[in-house]
This record gives sequence, structure tokens and C-alpha cells, in this order.
Amino acid sequence: MTLLLLAATLTGLITDTAGAAIANATVEVVNPTGPATKTDETGHFRFPDLPSAQVQLRIRALGFATQVCPAAPVIRMEVNLELQCCYCEETPPRYKQKPAATASLKGDIFATGLDDNGEATLTPRAGGAPIRLHLVGPGTFEFPNLPPGRYSLKIAVPTYANFEIDTLEITPKTETTIDGAIALSETKVTRTVFRQKPGPPNMVCL
Repeated sequence: MTLLLLAATLTGLITDTAGAAIANATVEVVNPTGPATKTDETGHFRFPDLPSAQVQLRIRALGFATQVCPAAPVIRMEVNLELQCCYCEETPPRYKQKPAATASLKGDIFATGLDDNGEATLTPRAGGAPIRLHLVGPGTFEFPNLPPGRYSLKIAVPTYANFEIDTLEITPKTETTIDGAIALSETKVTRTVFRQKPGPPNMVCL
């Protein structure tokens, strides 16, 4: 995050550790308590007419660890948001995002012996027709040109346990990537064997 202080006006740029801008991140003045804003599509934000230039900021972005940092008395500072490494936050870090021309969802599947009969289903949480993608063996899959919104993802492959994510937040002009390769585990097939005991011999009365 690059900050530039001009009197009581604060402007900045929120990026990840790779230097990519993070859109729709929440930037909040917390000490003293003050206003909040969100970054634009280029990752920039601006606080005009702050009562004091010596403030602390709390920065939150979906899938990233929350940070609290001072904005003063330094004139310039570098702070990059890092992906969360655990599920202790309210939003589990199941995916990561970066700016792109259109909204899309990508992921990598790893499974030994996976053939071409699997299916990935992306369902809008607000209702609507699910989007289905035929999986052709292990490797990368992609849902291109997605409308923004919340989705649930399910990957179903015969003889493998299903992989599911309840909520994925797809934002405009953002490439969303599943965090890490999806390793499908084989399910054990349980067979039921019926055994019959011989009954008593038939008796005929003469």
C-alpha cells in the first residue's frame, strides 16, 4: 500500500504482495474513529478533509489478512496485503483474486486416474440457472465471462469425493482463482453381499 499525505487529505493504493491492485478493499480510519471508504477498480482510495493527519487505518479485503497500520507521521509507506494462511477470520481464504478484463473463475484439479466424466457446477446464490462445465481429466478448468455475484461451487467426479465451496464472491473485472490445487480423494465402494442359509427340506405327508 502506497500512501501520500497532503495536509489532512489521505490517498493511497492497496496492492497484494505481488504488486497487483486490490479493488473493493475496505479502508477505515480507526484511531481516532473516522470514516471508511473502498478502493476503486485500480486499487486507489482517498480520504479528503480528515480532522487529523495522524491516524491509523484498518484495511480489509476478501481472502486477505486484515491489517492495521499507522498513516502518519511518515510521508510514504509500503504495506501489502497478504493472503490469509488459516481459517480464523470470518471469511475463509478459499480463493484469491486479481484484476482482469472480465470476471472469471479458475482452478486446478489433481486426481490420480481422473478421466473425462467429471463435472464442475457453479450455482448463483441469489437464484438462477447453474453453470455446468465438463471436466476433461486433471488440470486447469475455467468459467469465463461470469456476472458478478455470489456463487457456490461443486465438483463431482464418479468414484471421488465431491469438492464444494459454499460461497465465492465474484467481483467485476476480477480473475478469481481457487487457492491451491484441488486434490480429489477416492471414495471406497461398499458392496453388500447377501448370504442365505439353506432352509429345512420339504416334507411331504402321505
